[in-house]
Amino acid sequence: MSDDHDEAVRELESEFSDLLAHFRRVVTETAQRVSPGLNPGAYKLLTFVERHGPIRATEIVERVEIDKAHVSRMVRELDELGLIARAPSPEDGRVQLLSATDEARARLDAARAGRAGHLRDTVDMWTSDELRLLARLLHALSNNEAPPRA
Repeated sequence: MSDDHDEAVRELESEFSDLLAHFRRVVTETAQRVSPGLNPGAYKLLTFVERHGPIRATEIVERVEIDKAHVSRMVRELDELGLIARAPSPEDGRVQLLSATDEARARLDAARAGRAGHLRDTVDMWTSDELRLLARLLHALSNNEAPPRA
């Protein structure tokens, strides 16, 4: 690759580092709005369960690549807070399926309301086409695909 390409990659790495630091702050703040003292990891697990539930804990371990014991601790924390519901699987009653409770959904919606407004304000100067292009580029990057061509 060219020196220009190498420099562009370094710039991208730097911007991602800044973006990830910002994202960690947002996750920590949002977790506190859902439930004071909530671990950011448990918050991320809750949002995963909300999007993909009902789901087995073992499937979470496989898909998110988090240690089984760590998932168990976070599920227990969320269960104690009334944010995760457990139900037997219709296919195998020995298996428990996890889903977000109505209380969890309400708290997540309330916590996200402020965050969504902040993101909306941040990208207000962007056109819809620019936002869609960014979404497509991020999708391609995260899935190790070639960038979309115009």
